[in-house]
Amino acid sequence: MKLARATFAVAALAAPALTQSVVDPAAFEWLDTTTSTGFPLGLPTRDIVRYQEVHDGLAGSARTITGIAIRRIDSSGTVPAFTADMAMELSTAPTTAATMSDQFALNRGGDLVAALPRRIVSFPETELPIEGLPPFDLVVPCDVPFVFGGSGPLCVEFIVHSHTNATPMAFALAQEDPTPRTAEVMVGCGNFALTTSIANEVVTHTATGPNGGSTVFFAFGFEREPQPLDLTIAGGPGCFWEIEVAAAVATIADYFTGAQVEIDIAGVDPGTLYFCQALSAPVFFGDVTPARTLFASDTHMVTAGIARAAGRVWSEDLTDTAGQLQPILGLVLEVR
Repeated sequence: MKLARATFAVAALAAPALTQSVVDPAAFEWLDTTTSTGFPLGLPTRDIVRYQEVHDGLAGSARTITGIAIRRIDSSGTVPAFTADMAMELSTAPTTAATMSDQFALNRGGDLVAALPRRIVSFPETELPIEGLPPFDLVVPCDVPFVFGGSGPLCVEFIVHSHTNATPMAFALAQEDPTPRTAEVMVGCGNFALTTSIANEVVTHTATGPNGGSTVFFAFGFEREPQPLDLTIAGGPGCFWEIEVAAAVATIADYFTGAQVEIDIAGVDPGTLYFCQALSAPVFFGDVTPARTLFASDTHMVTAGIARAAGRVWSEDLTDTAGQLQPILGLVLEVR
């Protein structure tokens, strides 16, 4: 049976919805990074730094920020608990990652808040490597929550006066990359699997497991459901629906190769990402009444590439008004 082909512009899907906790740059919630940094808390002999970042991905989503969490990478094993004498300031940046200045003051917004007035912060012991991506387990709390209106990028500034960490530690550092990438977000149920490959700016999603002749729906969206939907009542015990659907394509499963759909991402802006999940109602023959009448596949994330989404400027002299500008690099942060 001829496999179905569907080509459409991913950028035409609906705009993303607000979530309470968000990772920026967004794709790195599911992807690892290829670069790292020891700032602001991972360099034992360099424990004083003013470290400022501008994160474009937070623009457009209002939220009350209660903490900023940083992701370690697999560069070392156990890092014992330590403390830091530090402060954190948050504001709406008047600049972007591409236009940020080496002058700290020019990147701060008029709504600047000392979200963490200077005090001693305790960080727990962390251990790597672990299975999967490392968690965001170094959390800088907001003693004063910041009401972020989303009218521009978020400016985050850590002012570290000293810390007691004696073990070198690296943090995930994002940079722009035009290479499309994909990652598994959630595992499917039953024997229904989704695989995703990318070649020549065409993404191929293949669903295997449904019986030949079964109808398979491939669904696409920019956002995941706040809580995965339990499909037990619909005939899918142990199955969950994961994405907010913005577009869908139906096809028939081949008896040998399953079902397949292709997405053309040529010309899609780097930084655009989408999710894909498949749903199938299998075909059964005779008078067999199966316990399961619905299958949901894995959920995959696809990004057309990593755009310039965060930039930084830093100085190891807290009296400096300007620092080292690196507008193509930024920490992977979880904004809580």
